Order: sequence, then structure tokens, then C-alpha cells
Amino acid sequence: MEFAFNNQEHSATHHSPFFLMYGSHPIALPMQFVKSKVPSIQEWLRKRQRAQEEAGAALEYATAQMATHVCRHSQPFKEGQKVWLEITHCDDGYPFRKLDAKRHGPFKIAKVLSKLMYKLALPKTMKIHLVVHASLLSPYHETP
Repeated sequence: MEFAFNNQEHSATHHSPFFLMYGSHPIALPMQFVKSKVPSIQEWLRKRQRAQEEAGAALEYATAQMATHVCRHSQPFKEGQKVWLEITHCDDGYPFRKLDAKRHGPFKIAKVLSKLMYKLALPKTMKIHLVVHASLLSPYHETP
């Protein structure tokens, strides 16, 4: 299992952990960059070091992207505020899931449990849990 994971390309770095660590698949070599008189070894060491630097930069970029994504989409909701509830993952009995509504509501927030967890005032006919994650909520804007 560990071998399979270490040999797969990572979505953030576009390299496998084996390649980033060892410069090839799946040969395990030490991480020391020792100078050599053989030109092909020097080139291989340069490529390996460059791949590690690129991976580090790619991971920093991916971390920054994830942080901005989370900050942009996580809105603190207030008690009593109306929100839409996304329940595409729940079966509500509609025969054609593809044509079913993606969002239901609006529902009022009954209680704020944390920054990410909210208790909703749902009708008793909805057979889903009252506590939902913030990622399933979007603000409801009343139209005049």
C-alpha cells in the first residue's frame, strides 16, 4: 500500500513522492547531493534538486490556493439568518436525481454550534440531520 501511494503522481506537485525523494521511479537512493566527477551523475543531481525545488514551490502555491478558497467560501452565518441548504447527496424520493433541485430552503439557522457547524430549523418532513456543515450552506438573499 505504501509503495503504491509513493509511486502515484500528486495533484499539487505533479510528481510522485518517490520521484521527488529519489529522482526516479521507484529506486530508493539517499537524499545527499554529493559532487561527482561523472557528468551524467551531476546532471541527474541537478534535475533531482530542481524537481524538489519545483515541488516545494508547487506545494506552497497549493497551500495558498487552498487558504484563499477556504477564506472565500467560508462565511460566518448568524443565528436567525436564512440560508439555502444543498442536499444533492441526500435521497429525497424524487425519481430523477439529475433534475432535482440542488438547493432547498430557505431555512433559518436555529443555533450556531461553531464556525463550521450550524443547527437548522428544518421541517419535520425532511428526514435529514438538523446539524450541517457550513460547506452545505449558502446565504439566502430576499428579492423585493
